[in-house]
Parts: sequence; structure tokens; C-alpha cells
Amino acid sequence: MDGVRVELIEDNLVIRFSSRVKCLSYAPYNGGLRETSCLLNHQVPKSFRKKPETELQSAIEELALPSDTVGFLTAASVKNYSQKSVRVNGKEVLALCTVGLSNARGVGESSENSSTINTFVVVEQTLNEQALVNALATAVEAKALAMFLLDVRSVTSSKPAVGTSTDALAVVTLGRGKALRYAGSATKVGSAIGKSVFECVKSGVAREASVVTRLCERGVTLDALFEAAKEGVVGKRPKGLKKRFMRELKNALSDPNVCALICAAMRLDDEASEGLVPNLKKSEYFKDSPKMLADEQIGEAIASYIAGTKGVNNFRYYDMLKPRVLRTLPMFLDDALCALVGATMVRVYES
Repeated sequence: MDGVRVELIEDNLVIRFSSRVKCLSYAPYNGGLRETSCLLNHQVPKSFRKKPETELQSAIEELALPSDTVGFLTAASVKNYSQKSVRVNGKEVLALCTVGLSNARGVGESSENSSTINTFVVVEQTLNEQALVNALATAVEAKALAMFLLDVRSVTSSKPAVGTSTDALAVVTLGRGKALRYAGSATKVGSAIGKSVFECVKSGVAREASVVTRLCERGVTLDALFEAAKEGVVGKRPKGLKKRFMRELKNALSDPNVCALICAAMRLDDEASEGLVPNLKKSEYFKDSPKMLADEQIGEAIASYIAGTKGVNNFRYYDMLKPRVLRTLPMFLDDALCALVGATMVRVYES
């Protein structure tokens, strides 16, 4: 974008402007509504516990940046920043972000960890103060949507995360052209802001969307599934059980049909826990109401697909036993994983 220069200087992402511009942010240094000629995203260690203002003041002086610099802190790698540009009405909207998820949190969950998502939006078009506030809200919505669709989970509750507890964001207008009053999703500039931030955050997350990753975020590892499977063995355990189980398990989890059913179970648990499944009360969900058969049907589908009738029978066995991690899971996921474990064990013994 003309008049904007993005630089990486050691552990610092610096965004310079050729002239002073209007900026609205909730940055820890020079935040609020002000004019600035520079944005700084300064990387610190995950163990950082100093005062943000003092650290940023020192960084700004060391880098010889102007005193009006708006400063941000992050424990995420600034070298891995992502960038996305969208043009609207002949003018550009530029989004940049750095993403750290070790501090991912849901709504109302707090932490003092410094891993964060810092987002910077530069709008070439003139935005008045009202539109700047609107643009800030639009950018936050886009970030939250990206987190939701990528199924990022809170590191404390394993519920859907909407960001981290220390996220910060800045919107800058370069002041070119007629001033706009609105920048929400109903406007062209708002749409461009949403698209650029969404793609930027999605790229910055840079994570595998594997079902294994998503299970781990819910506290379910492959080793935990083996421990549950092992506990269900009657009599002497065969040699090489773990190796054989892991081979069959990974094979099952490489199949998109199995993954789709497990993902459906995870999403249903999210919906039902908030009372969003029609005609299923939250109280009924948490009591694993016997009127619900869909959870059992997901389990049967997984078990039958992997190991036929024997798989379904062994699913029933593990569903009654619910060993180890399997007894800690919510309604839909427990049946899905009881089926996965039961059917995998059938494949182990058949092989």
C-alpha cells in the first residue's frame, strides 16, 4: 500500500506511515484514539512479567521510533506474521496479524499469559471516528469467526475460544477520499475489513485441522485411547498390543468418513451444551437423556464402518465399561470414541 512500509527488525514488526494518520486501538502503549506515524509489535518471552509500558518505551527508544508510536506486545513469533490485502472502490484494506494460541480463551476466561493475537488493519479510505469504532468491531467479529471455524479451543476449559485473554487490535485510516461514517459488515469497506482479517487470522493460526489435534485440545490423546482400550481386554493381552492398536487407530483416523462422524459428535456437544439442539434441554443433555438416540447412532455408524457387526458389539461393550478417559467425555463424543476404540480393538484381534 502506498505510504505504508512494513519492516521486520529483529524481534519487532514495525509498520511505518509516510505521514501521521488517525488510529484507534486498545494497545498497551499510546492506545485509544490518536494520530501516529508508526505501529510497533514487540516480541517478548512467554515468561514476560514486566510492565508493558516500560518494556515498550525501551523498545521504541532502542529502535529510534517516533514518540507517537502505538505499541503492542506479543509472545508469538513476529517473523511469522501474516498479511492480507483486499481492494474496494479502488482503495485498499490491509490486515496484518501475529498469532499465539497457548493462551487461547473463551468468553469470560482470564489469564495473564502474554501469548496473544495482535491485529492491525490499515484502511486507505478516510474513516471518521464513528467508522473507526465500527471498523474495530468488524475486525473483532472476523477474528472470532476464524477461531470458531478453525475449532480453536480454550486451553483451560476446552470450550470454543474466541481469541486470547490479551488480544489487541488497531485500525488506522490513511485519510484518502471522502470520509465514511460506517464500516460494519453491511458496507463495502466493512466487508473488505472482515475478509482481510478473517484470512489473515486463518493463515496465522497455521495449524493442522486434523481430528487428532482437535481431540488433544479436548484432553483426549492417542495414548489415552490406548489406555482405555487396554483396560477392556479380558484375559491375557496379546504381544505388541500398543503398536498394533496405534497402527489400526491411525488408519481409522486417516479415513474422512470416520473423521466426519467424530467432528459431528464434537460439534453436537458444543451445540447441545448451550441448549442449541432443538427440543433437547441443556439439563437433558448433561444427564445423557435416554430419549436421545443420535449419540448411539453416531457410535454405531463409526463402529460398523470400521469393523462391521463385531465392531458394533464391541462398541456396546466399551460403552458400558467406559474405561479411563472414555468416562470423562460429553454425550456425543463418548459414544463416538467408545465406538472408535471398540472397533479398533476388533481390527487388532482380526489382524
